[in-house]
Amino acid sequence: NEGVLSLIEGIKILKEKMDVPNTLSEMGIKEDEFRQAIDEIVEKAMNDACTSSNPRDVKEEDLKVILNKAYGN
Repeated sequence: NEGVLSLIEGIKILKEKMDVPNTLSEMGIKEDEFRQAIDEIVEKAMNDACTSSNPRDVKEEDLKVILNKAYGN
């Protein structure tokens, strides 16, 4: 557990040093464009070959939650 926390902290420090944005909105993606594209992104993810081989069951609503968090909502 301590090793995992140390790794997470190291990644945060590296990300800050490299000035990597935290969210899609910080990358400059406009919210209206994101909202317009989210259903298509989810559809493509659901149809991707890797999704069906995922060890966990993937649901469209779960992907939307993940994408919204990635956007910064």
